[in-house]
This record gives sequence, structure tokens and C-alpha cells, in this order.
Amino acid sequence: MTELMEAGVSLVEHLHIKRQPMPNASVIYFIRPTQKSVNQLIEDFASEKKPMYQCASVFFCSKIRPALLTSIKSAPKVLERLVDLKEVNVEVLALEPRVFVTENTDALRVLYGKNAAQSLRFEMTIESIATRLATVFASLNEFPSIRFAAPKASSGTQPTTDTEAARSRLAQQVAQRVHAQLSTLQSQSASIPAHATCDLLVVDRTLDLVAPVVHELTYEAMCYDLLPHEGDSFSYATTTQGGKQEQKAAVLTEADPLWMELRHLHIADVWISLEHKTKEFKATNRIAAQQARQAADQSKGKKMSDAELKRAAEGLSHYQKVVNKLDQHTTLSNLLSHTMESRCLTRLREFE
Repeated sequence: MTELMEAGVSLVEHLHIKRQPMPNASVIYFIRPTQKSVNQLIEDFASEKKPMYQCASVFFCSKIRPALLTSIKSAPKVLERLVDLKEVNVEVLALEPRVFVTENTDALRVLYGKNAAQSLRFEMTIESIATRLATVFASLNEFPSIRFAAPKASSGTQPTTDTEAARSRLAQQVAQRVHAQLSTLQSQSASIPAHATCDLLVVDRTLDLVAPVVHELTYEAMCYDLLPHEGDSFSYATTTQGGKQEQKAAVLTEADPLWMELRHLHIADVWISLEHKTKEFKATNRIAAQQARQAADQSKGKKMSDAELKRAAEGLSHYQKVVNKLDQHTTLSNLLSHTMESRCLTRLREFE
């Protein structure tokens, strides 16, 4: 939201909730190309005397179907106030610089549930996954060579149901639909290369059935699994120098370089790394060294000179920031250690 505000966006609202009309405002619609979204767009400008907004730029997060585009063209009140309409191909959620999800949160149940192949949502979910994967390559101007986990060769025992047969072809179906959608986009856009520029490997959950049901011991996973949090904000208790308990919150995002460095490490490696970094910082940082000398001088009755005080003040802000981050992550990692012990997670993980 902060980045949007810096770009001049003052308000973000959900399309499908009741909104306050702002007839003098210019707005941006960033929406999925669905019948529901297009209908709401048309309804917002249905009233000539009381339109929801003055004008609109519309961005669809993936390719819009011709029928939906015709609906917009058939709405003159929308066309009068339409500044721009584009397909931007970003129908995924980027969690990290190299990690994204397609937000098909119920895909496991829909694709692997009982009698899944007979459900209309089975085909819809595969199509949705393929569409959203295709937008990734379109936005990156890449055209992949697609490889997929082929159905297992027959060993005398054929799948006993239509659902089992369909499941065995999941990766193949996704691969084929991604290729079809990208081929269509390729024919319509000069920005997508004519030949393969990268590889896409499509596998399904059967390749690794164990991972979802065992406890993960990397720092990021343990924080989200074991610590109280709301979004990226983690609550924890700490003891002040006066011996009082104090509640604090750690916001763990990409703005924290130490979090970025540690989050994918095994928790044991995190403890070692934090200990090493703390010792190294105290040994090399000028303020830390100055504090050590000051403590020694105070024990001998000596005072710091004006020049020493000035140098200490210049580096104090950076020093305090680094110390706070090291203390924060040390506290969180130690809290994870205590939680592991109290819940016997180390023994459970060995069993798993």
C-alpha cells in the first residue's frame, strides 16, 4: 500500500463491495476478466447523471474473452468514460523475488477428491492454473519449452476409475493448456519470442507426498507455523534491562536484509549464523568497540574525550539499527528453540 501511495494512489477498494461514489475521481480498475467483474464495471457507469467515477482506466490481469469484450463495447456509457483498456498478464501472487503462487487454494481437494473428474470444477481449476501460469511467461516475455511428468506406463493394472485416470494426466493437461494459451498470445503479441527461451517443468503432488505432512525446520516456515502472527507481523515477549516483560512486534518482510538472508536456512544454521554475526559485529563495529573501551575506562575513572563522543554519535543510528535487528532475530530463534522443546517437536521430527 505504501508503494501505491507513493505512485499517487490514495485509496484501494474491492470491486464487489459497496463503494462510495466519487464522480470527480479518475480511477484504475485492476480486475480479472470474468463475467461478474465486467458486469460490475458496466453497472458502475450505468447512470449517466450519477456515475460512480468520472473516468476509468481498466486493466485485466489476463486475456479477456471476446464475448466479455463485446459486452463492454455494447455499453456506451462505459465507453464514454473509458480512458484505457489493457491486458497486463499478471494473474499470480508474488510472495518472494523467485516465488509466486496461483492462489488456487482449493486445488488439492478439487483435483484429488473423491469423484473429482466428474466435477465441473475439475476442468475449471486446471484451466485456471494454466491461465495463470501463462500470464507469468507473457509478463516476462518468455516462451518456454514445456516438459511434464508423463502418466506412468501400464504395468498390467489400469486405473479403475475415471478420476484416477484423470489424475494421472494432470501434469500433461496443465502443460498442454499452458502451451495452447501461450501460442495464442504469441500470435497476437510481438513481445513473446517465436522460439523457446526457457524451460517449464510441470509436476503434480504425487511426486512428493511427504512434504506437506511433515514439520519444516527452516526459519521462515517455523516462524509462520509456531509463532503468533498477523500477516508478516510476529508478536513476542522480551525482557528489558530493568527486568520487565515487554511485548514487541517484528515485521518480517523483504525490507529486512537479515530476514532475507536467514529465512530459508535450517534453524540450527540460523542459530550459528546469528551467533557468528553478533560476535563479528562487536569485534569490527566502531561504536561497539567504543562502548567496550568506555566501560573499561569508567571502571578506571576515565572520561571520553569530545572527539570520541562526536565519532560515537555519528555512527550511533546505524549501530542501534543493526543491534536491534540482531537482537530481534536472536529472540525469535530462541523462542522457536523453546517452542520445539516444549512441544517435543525435535523427537516428532525424528519420527517423521
